[in-house]
Amino acid sequence: MKELFDLSKFRFPELLGDNLLFHDRLSRLLAKLRRHESSIFVRFKESGKTVSFNGITFYLNGELFLGENVKIKPGCVFEGTAFIDDNSVIGPFAYFRGENVIGKNCGIGRSEVKSSLIMDGVKIHHNSYIGDSILGNRVNIAAGFVAANLRFDDETVNLYYRGRNDFKFICDSKRRKFGAVIGDDCKTMVNTYTMPGWVYPKGSVIAYDINRIIQKL
Repeated sequence: MKELFDLSKFRFPELLGDNLLFHDRLSRLLAKLRRHESSIFVRFKESGKTVSFNGITFYLNGELFLGENVKIKPGCVFEGTAFIDDNSVIGPFAYFRGENVIGKNCGIGRSEVKSSLIMDGVKIHHNSYIGDSILGNRVNIAAGFVAANLRFDDETVNLYYRGRNDFKFICDSKRRKFGAVIGDDCKTMVNTYTMPGWVYPKGSVIAYDINRIIQKL
């Protein structure tokens, strides 16, 4: 785990435990937040209604927990349960579905995030899709990025570590949908993608598949 993330300042390090299979732990955490009515976080719960927050309206079908100084811009949609930590800026026109945790100081613009764990300082702007994925601290997602989360053959997703000179099997996720695991301080080039279950170490640059580009010329 150390070659992927520094969890020392992340609010919920227990979400990763001793492996990368985060979905069940994410569900338990959000269920715990729902049970505590006296939560220290700002809380909204609506069934398909428009919500007003600091003079801005957004659509909510589920529950939303907000830390301190969170800013939500116009046109955002939340379907499911989400936690957004301190000083993050969401929108305009961001779309969240499923169960999501967003860390501190994140910026998520006109993009879709589905059932994912986003750590601190992550930037996701310009029409990207993050599905069933983990993004480490300070990851920068460029325009048009897609974290694919479904195999064409509909089998469960295997996790594979993709180091600079290393490609190895980690485990079977036992899930039909599992996206990418992207370590701290990684960056993506514009219009790039990751395949289901790919795991990238800290500081990686996710670039084009050069061989595939040459084949298309």
